[in-house]
Amino acid sequence: LTEHWLRNYFSQPQYLKLDNKPVVIVLHPPNLARDLGANNVKAALDNMRAQVRRAGYAGLYLIGGDAINQASMEAIAEQGYDAACAYNYPTAGMDANTLTLLRSPYEEMVAGYLAIWEDCMSMSRIPYIIPLSPGWDNRPWGKETALVRIGSNPQLFKRMCMNAKRILDAHQPQLKALLVEAWNEWGEGSYLEPERRYGFGYLDVLRTVFTKAPAEHEHDHWDIIPQD
Repeated sequence: LTEHWLRNYFSQPQYLKLDNKPVVIVLHPPNLARDLGANNVKAALDNMRAQVRRAGYAGLYLIGGDAINQASMEAIAEQGYDAACAYNYPTAGMDANTLTLLRSPYEEMVAGYLAIWEDCMSMSRIPYIIPLSPGWDNRPWGKETALVRIGSNPQLFKRMCMNAKRILDAHQPQLKALLVEAWNEWGEGSYLEPERRYGFGYLDVLRTVFTKAPAEHEHDHWDIIPQD
């Protein structure tokens, strides 16, 4: 597997690297622990890093997903990952009643994410990479059992991004990295990709909060928004 990554991915100039270490995210570490045996994961990851170093990189930056609670965070650290993260927290900020109804405002999701980030950072002994989410509505897949976070919009997503920036600046300035779920997860109602309702709104939020780029787009005539 590592040979395949080296040959086909890590050599690409646009492949994400931190300090010349290609970044790999293991979405669900318990699956790897199940397949290899929990006690064997660290040795396997160390072997992968050694192989990548022999190819001329500084190592391999491995991120363990599934950072949900104390037990999962501890397992990620014990198994030798460099950092922890999670794909998303769709039910963040929901209580027992709204979980039953499967409906809850996205605004409560914004507050719920902040609480989860703070908990994860306080309990993790390795860096925690903050996940962001511009929304959640998996009716295309879930139909009658779908969970819907109502009222997502770029303004509320900006609040989530500002919360994330504040936490990173205060608690993790050495690793200013975060992940967004997702670029185009239309089946889950979570996307940054330009769309008909808000155009480039979600991308403009990232541009405003995390970069020094001007608010105006350099080539407005390239800003093509999908039509029905």
